[in-house]
Amino acid sequence: MKNRKNKNAITLIALVITIVIMLLLAGVAIQMTMGENGLIGKSTKAQKAQAKSELYEIAKLSYINLKLKSLENGQPSQKADLALSTTEFTNKYNIIGDDITDKKGNIIDTKANVLNLIQGTVVGGFSSGTSTGTTTQAVYKTVGGVPILEDDKDKLILKLIVKRDTIVSFGGIDDSFLSSISPIDVDYGNGEKGKITDLYNIFDKQYNRGEYILKLKNIKEKPTIYVGIELEFPIVNCQGEATDINVAKNLLKRLIDQHSFEAEKFDRAGNPIQIKSKENEDRILFEVSYNILEFAFEKATKIQEVEDRFTEYLSVIQSILGEDDHELQGKGIHPFWDKNDNSPVQSPRYEMLMQYLSMSKTLKLKDLHSYPEYGAFICGNQIQLDVSKENFISVINVFNQIEAAKAYLFANSEFPDSSWNTKIARDIFWEQSMHGILQENAGVNLKDFQNEDEFFSYLSKSAIFTAKRGNQDYYFFPIPAIDYLSHEKIKAYNLSGETVELTPKQEDFENHRSYQYQDLTTRGTVEFRSVCAQPFDRTFISTAFHLGILANLENVQKYLQETDFFKGGA
Repeated sequence: MKNRKNKNAITLIALVITIVIMLLLAGVAIQMTMGENGLIGKSTKAQKAQAKSELYEIAKLSYINLKLKSLENGQPSQKADLALSTTEFTNKYNIIGDDITDKKGNIIDTKANVLNLIQGTVVGGFSSGTSTGTTTQAVYKTVGGVPILEDDKDKLILKLIVKRDTIVSFGGIDDSFLSSISPIDVDYGNGEKGKITDLYNIFDKQYNRGEYILKLKNIKEKPTIYVGIELEFPIVNCQGEATDINVAKNLLKRLIDQHSFEAEKFDRAGNPIQIKSKENEDRILFEVSYNILEFAFEKATKIQEVEDRFTEYLSVIQSILGEDDHELQGKGIHPFWDKNDNSPVQSPRYEMLMQYLSMSKTLKLKDLHSYPEYGAFICGNQIQLDVSKENFISVINVFNQIEAAKAYLFANSEFPDSSWNTKIARDIFWEQSMHGILQENAGVNLKDFQNEDEFFSYLSKSAIFTAKRGNQDYYFFPIPAIDYLSHEKIKAYNLSGETVELTPKQEDFENHRSYQYQDLTTRGTVEFRSVCAQPFDRTFISTAFHLGILANLENVQKYLQETDFFKGGA
């Protein structure tokens, strides 16, 4: 979902960390949650309901802020009643006995109700309707700040808080979860209803200042599990020399001219750097450099579907490359990396990334390796699996716990040019680079998460290091996401190496990406990134491994609790 004012697009990413930050700081905040029940929202236009809703929101945000600060400082969570003594709360409200009033002395609600709400339950406060002329009080559960009723059970509930006249753009997203459940009946909360049949197209809705409740129907409780697969392989000169990047560039041109592909992206010289199948959503592209080829496959319900298409693509590609004595190889590190031209693909994204990683040369930190160009020669096998609000914490924890065993099973990136005595040097390249300066930004999570609050807090410490202004890309020393908007100015560099001062903006979170081995994505999936590219005869074994763990998650959790090898954080 994207928020725009005066047609200037401002994307609100669905990453949980950006949700937390936007709840605190954005002009338009969105909360998304899957609930067992629906909502009561018909009375939100009434003056008393609006005042009460605003009270709840301020109290809740005050409480979230306190919890984040406590977690950040390693302290126990603050008691809920402290949220009613923060500056942002007392500037607007007074507490008289058990009543909470506005500054004019109007009673809005009771202290007990507000405390119950910010801790997860709401008692009374809303009218559920009456047949006798008297108002009955009901007990409501709050999900994501939205009080809900039984009539709207099993719906996806979205709450929009619009602080200025705004155009909200829906759709325009490649979301594996949402696309799997369309068409969707939607009540936009602004008097309009409709049906979403194509989530890839963008359509606008006008919202004036106020609060709105959106309801999405036809939500599947257990949607089909899809698997997303990305495979990277080195393009290797069979004579043991550097990869001829002209051969690599010609490969994509041949696939366009002679096979069922079309160009999607080009470098500055006009060479295609990403192509798309005309028959499906599969893509083939260069990853960081012209020496690495990536296959990004359309989501599938069966691994075999992807394997069949990969086998077909590989046969064609090997034939084309073979004409110039080149081939793809199933290795996690390019075997002739030291002979190659490891320059980035001529596009701003890759050039920015390479320059950012090269900042390590000027820092002279002993914990950083001396190969900032590593993105040009390492190759991975990445998998995305659908998760739910109910299980994503467990999924991340389980795979984090077995990372050592997984590294052993799928190690395929020995690096002979160093003292690293390991067959999985790919992990070291990530963790001991600019991506790993903030520990929370790369590698294995430092802890298992007990709840969503802990997870959100951890994500809030991952790094932001790039921003766009117009058509210009900039990079800067990594800043924890939670601190980013508190900076008035930051020192940044453009692709020409010139120093500029940037004012942090909310939309900079569009480019936020952490590099944890288990990463929650905006598509409602967890992406697993730590596996090296595998030999061709083992390419899809790691996918099957991850899918098998997910399908047997409860059994695996029990096994990890009982097995000595995995105890004590091993």
